[in-house]
Amino acid sequence: MHVISRKPFNDAVRMHPNDRDALINTYITLRGGKFEAPDQLRQVFPSLDNFKYRDKWWVIDIGGNNLRTTA
Repeated sequence: MHVISRKPFNDAVRMHPNDRDALINTYITLRGGKFEAPDQLRQVFPSLDNFKYRDKWWVIDIGGNNLRTTA
């Protein structure tokens, strides 16, 4: 997984301050993790789901299903 920019995470923290910790933890996990396959990502994010309109795009729930990001 390659995180292109931290800016969307920072913007989300400003817009959703109640989910700040979850957003920061998600960023750190994605940035520092080495995920070769979706199954490895699913071990860290059990809510991982395939984005049905794009092949090889994945949706991660953040903050108890309050926010979502694509991977």
